[in-house]
Amino acid sequence: MKWRAVCTALGRTMIPLVGLVLLLTVFSAQAFGSNYIYYSENSPNKDVKRINDDGATGSMTIDGSFLNSAQGVAVDPAHGYVYYSDTSAAKIYRTDLNGGNKTTFLSSVYANSIAVNPNGYIYFSEGNPNYDVKRVNRDGNGLTTIYYVAGTSSSPKCVAVDSTNGCLYYSDTYPSVKTIFRANLDGSGAMAFLPGVCANSIAVDPSGYIYFSESTNPNYDVKRVNRDSPGSPTTIYTSGSGTPQGVAVDHANGFMYYSDPYSAVKTIFRANLDGITGATPFLTNTYANAIAICPAPPSPPTVTAAATNTTGNTVTVIFSKTMATPPAAPAGFTVSAGGSVTAVALNSDHTKYDLTLASSVAYGQTVTLSYAAGSGVQSSDGGVLVAFSGQTVTNNVPQPTIGSFSDVNTSCSYFDANHTTVYIKGAGFAANTPCHIAYYDGSDKIVTSDGTTSGADGSLSDALLLTGRTSAVTGAWHVAAYQDAVASPPDTYSDTGPHMLTSVGFTVEDNAIPEFPAGISLLVVAVICGLIYRWRRGKRLATA
Repeated sequence: MKWRAVCTALGRTMIPLVGLVLLLTVFSAQAFGSNYIYYSENSPNKDVKRINDDGATGSMTIDGSFLNSAQGVAVDPAHGYVYYSDTSAAKIYRTDLNGGNKTTFLSSVYANSIAVNPNGYIYFSEGNPNYDVKRVNRDGNGLTTIYYVAGTSSSPKCVAVDSTNGCLYYSDTYPSVKTIFRANLDGSGAMAFLPGVCANSIAVDPSGYIYFSESTNPNYDVKRVNRDSPGSPTTIYTSGSGTPQGVAVDHANGFMYYSDPYSAVKTIFRANLDGITGATPFLTNTYANAIAICPAPPSPPTVTAAATNTTGNTVTVIFSKTMATPPAAPAGFTVSAGGSVTAVALNSDHTKYDLTLASSVAYGQTVTLSYAAGSGVQSSDGGVLVAFSGQTVTNNVPQPTIGSFSDVNTSCSYFDANHTTVYIKGAGFAANTPCHIAYYDGSDKIVTSDGTTSGADGSLSDALLLTGRTSAVTGAWHVAAYQDAVASPPDTYSDTGPHMLTSVGFTVEDNAIPEFPAGISLLVVAVICGLIYRWRRGKRLATA
């Protein structure tokens, strides 16, 4: 017995040392995948954390608040969620992969282990006081018990999903049970998969192995067993003084992880899938209860440029990555000009989307593009487009044909015989094109503007009556034609005004705009003269 104890102690000491040496030869040639490693900690840290799978970068706390007994943790990479439990608070929480948007997913549950089926269910095991294994829909509804033993003669400890083979594994560590069970995903067809085992955590390798940890005297170890012929498990880690807890598998990159949170160990280990070669401390000073692995989401695509076509009815958006087929219009996109987005299509160059607009962008208009988050636009590798606003869109609509106003004898040649009406004529404009004609007085302030449309021959004409515009300033006036895209012409004249098609200057003489006071004086004199005439006529008639 003494010799066995010595051998056991020696073995517990040598296995990690051998693994560390093997790491130098195995891991040095192996590239790490782009994964996140999530883990929950109980005393003394009481939190849920994440780190990149290089064990050195990306460390962050997902939740460090009020987790008195952080236990299970699981990830749903397909929908971007992390689930974790606090048995003291009797809750399962859910956050985004970076810890944002924390919500209480379930209350009054005492989950010591959580597993996610990518097809839509969340599973969890409970110890005191419920002693069961349950399943719930991703929306938190449909809570169903799939394993329960009446009385207190059970102690469910952990649960794991083998989605590849449609199986569910869970353990019951009660002394009279101590079994890992396997069942269908709905809980039916339950059978004893591996008796005589008090498993704290279970992980499934789709290639054919089941891993589990034990922390019940005399077994303080991590083991592996063949899924199809369990037989006798292979011990891959034995703790000299600790209590192995979390187990996780990164099948894509060929690693398995296990934790020993005992204060004398407080380490997450990593090894090759055989559990022995390449074994090394992955993260020290860590009290991990549970471990979960999530492929880091691919980087989001970004918009590198956007431009209209020459007719202004399409905006082509260029992305930094090859894009997946877009969702239905408007797919979260809004354009500041040209009306609503009526269609969104993947361009033949798959780094581009073509957005069809309800109406066309006009020449010279400022155009911007915005996108609302959560609309489902993704790159082909699954990167999700994030919200943005005010992205500049290059306006490629060419300037319309620029007409010109007649400009002969600019002094008064535009007036009628009384010099009170300005007649404007132009030619060479785009046919049947709406536009604005604006008049600016001698101080370059707008007097009025008219909406009009060029003729089929590109001619344009308008007229301005000066009579009664007593606030206008005489002298050097201007008339300008603007695109109809301008809601209203500028209040002050400029030779380079936005959306201006053409302009011309002319002179308004002082007598073209009768002074308001002079007009009143003439009216008063006329009235007085009339009254005098009637008075004298009446007097003569009376004398006669």
